[in-house]
Amino acid sequence: FFFNDTATTEIYTEQIVGSVRCVQETDLSIRFWDIESGQQTHIIENAHNNDSVVGLKLIQNDKYLLSFGLDNEIKVWNVENKKLESSFTVGDQPLTTIRLTSDEKLLIVGTEFGQIIAFDLESRTQKFKFETAKGDIRSMAITSDNKLSLIHISEPTRQAEISYAVFCLKKKK
Repeated sequence: FFFNDTATTEIYTEQIVGSVRCVQETDLSIRFWDIESGQQTHIIENAHNNDSVVGLKLIQNDKYLLSFGLDNEIKVWNVENKKLESSFTVGDQPLTTIRLTSDEKLLIVGTEFGQIIAFDLESRTQKFKFETAKGDIRSMAITSDNKLSLIHISEPTRQAEISYAVFCLKKKK
C-alpha cells in the first residue's frame, strides 16, 4: 500500500484509543490490548478471510476501526462491541492505495489495474467507481475541501519503476 501525506489522515498497523491498543497480527487476526495491564482484551480471529490484515485506522472519534486486507476488502468494526458493522469489496483487483478524507466521510481506494472506487462511510455504500488508464494507482491527492485532485498512475508499458503518469482533475465548465 502507498500512503502519501496530503490533507487526508494516515493509515497504520496499530492504533491506540485511550488505554486500548489495536494491532494487526501475522496470524490474520486483530488484537485489542489494555495498555495499562498489558493484557489482551479481545481478538478478532481471521479478520480478513484467511488473508493478512495490512492496515488499521480508527475513525469517527475512535468509534469504528477500519481494517484493510489482502482479500481486497475494507471492513468497518465497532470498537466497543468488536462486531463487524459493514464491509466494502473491490472485487479481484488488489488495493494499491487508500485515502481517507479529513472529515472521515469518504474512503477512496485505488487498485492495481487502474480503478478508483469511493465508499461513503456514513451510508456504508459505494459512491462512485471509474477506470483510469491501465496501470497501478500509486497515490491520490485530496484537497483540504475533500475533493480528489490528483492521481498518480504507474505506467505498465515501461520497465523502470519511476515511470508514471500524473493527472490533475478539473471540473468541466
